Amino acid sequence: YLSYEGMCSLNETPGPTAWRVEEEPNGSKYLRVCLSEPGTSQPTIPASGPETGVTYSCVNSALTAPLPTTSKSGVNGEHLSVPSSKICLSGRHFKIHLLEPKYDPFKTVLVTLRGHKIETVHKGNYVVATISLRGLKRGAFTVKIHATTILGHHLSSSRTYHTCRKKHKKSKPAKAR
Repeated sequence: YLSYEGMCSLNETPGPTAWRVEEEPNGSKYLRVCLSEPGTSQPTIPASGPETGVTYSCVNSALTAPLPTTSKSGVNGEHLSVPSSKICLSGRHFKIHLLEPKYDPFKTVLVTLRGHKIETVHKGNYVVATISLRGLKRGAFTVKIHATTILGHHLSSSRTYHTCRKKHKKSKPAKAR
């Protein structure tokens, strides 16, 4: 606001500003904004040391939570939902759901069966892959999952499924007359 003879009016000319994301020792982050009056030079916020060229003030946003960490050894149960491998899959057609880690979504997801890539689809917070073991002989098949998150974490998992034949219903003998 500009003051003219005791009257205040809105100053429509913006002044130069500088922004920088800063990090606390615990990993929390905040946005630091430094403002200068119109007609002055651009302020700067160096990585270390005091700000320069600030003619008005600097303010900090609220702290954010530290960035999430993701298991590097593999996808755990909280991120991966696949059908149990302890049952015989006579249906041979099922879906696996990969829950994206909170605050670190998937960048790439690769699901393979016998070396062949399986198509994946995003549905909300999940990546879904439809696995079809139809036409394959009875036996064991391994589904491998490799995912990379936006923050660069590499996740992987595999599960072996066993196929079997469908059990045929026994037909009842015809009643004798």
